[in-house]
Amino acid sequence: MVIPLRLLPKQHQFFQATEREVLFSGAYGGAKSTALCVKLLRHAAEPGNYVGMVRKTSRSLKSTTLKTLLEGDISMPAVLPAQDENGEPMYVHNRGLQEIRINRGGTIYYFGLDDPEKIGSTAFGAVGVEEATELSEREWLKLLGR
Repeated sequence: MVIPLRLLPKQHQFFQATEREVLFSGAYGGAKSTALCVKLLRHAAEPGNYVGMVRKTSRSLKSTTLKTLLEGDISMPAVLPAQDENGEPMYVHNRGLQEIRINRGGTIYYFGLDDPEKIGSTAFGAVGVEEATELSEREWLKLLGR
């Protein structure tokens, strides 16, 4: 899968990092959410991979990170466009299951930690956390175990 966005130098450094835990912080407007979505999409492009996208609450995730991934904003297009260059759908979004199945790829499962049972015994190939400062240490450790 081709990632259609051009990354800034700090975003590119984050995108290329291969360590188990990677933190990307910066000022407001630093395109951290975009970088997170691009990195998650790279993992989700692998067939069969199950990727988690999480924030403290489902509501905040849906109004920020999910929007960045699927809709973009005034200054930036969606990280995951609805269609490819041939007009073929790029994904199937099941809002009820909170899953985005990437065509010829894996799945992004998005959730908030306001319902801790959401992650249960789920095994993820990667997890991206938006606003990690909102999480407790216990929540962070639970995610690491997935």
